[in-house]
Amino acid sequence: MSEDRSLIKIVKEDILRILAEREGKVTTENLTGEVSSSKSLEQSLGELERDGFIKIMDNKISATKKGMENGKDILEKHLLLERYFKKTKGEGDAHQIAHLMEHYISKEVASNIEALSSMRDKGIALIKIKEGIIVDIDVDMDLFERVISMGIFPGEGVRVVSVLPNVVVVEIKNKKFALDRDIADRIKGIET
Repeated sequence: MSEDRSLIKIVKEDILRILAEREGKVTTENLTGEVSSSKSLEQSLGELERDGFIKIMDNKISATKKGMENGKDILEKHLLLERYFKKTKGEGDAHQIAHLMEHYISKEVASNIEALSSMRDKGIALIKIKEGIIVDIDVDMDLFERVISMGIFPGEGVRVVSVLPNVVVVEIKNKKFALDRDIADRIKGIET
């Protein structure tokens, strides 16, 4: 997916989540400051309307039944992520993480995250497991965003391919990543 299409997808999901939060009705002015890229707002609104997720009349946007269902799914993932990360990252960071991750995780990963919330304390550094599920990423927000953008996040299955003195190679969804050992030490998982 190109970077522009990826951004449009995120903006469309943000719009649907906001509609779900506000019971299906907002104005275009409400959205301008809240979506991840106001530059892509017009195109995203047009696509959502064309695809039957929203209706726009006089700068008022309302969700269709299909739009509300999708928006509620996104909001549910957002709230689940926020609850999960509040325990270790604090409320503000948890909210920011939820905004980042809600666009990238599948329902399966969301289910894993929910199930893992009680196992987080049992997580061990990736370098000590062969195959498992990621339960926590204990890095600052800038690094957290980079790790997430690579597809490495709690709830995702992981296989440790090799552990070298300065690098740990992991495989997630048939993609291999070389992680600095210090970062790998701060990504926790449970053996499966």
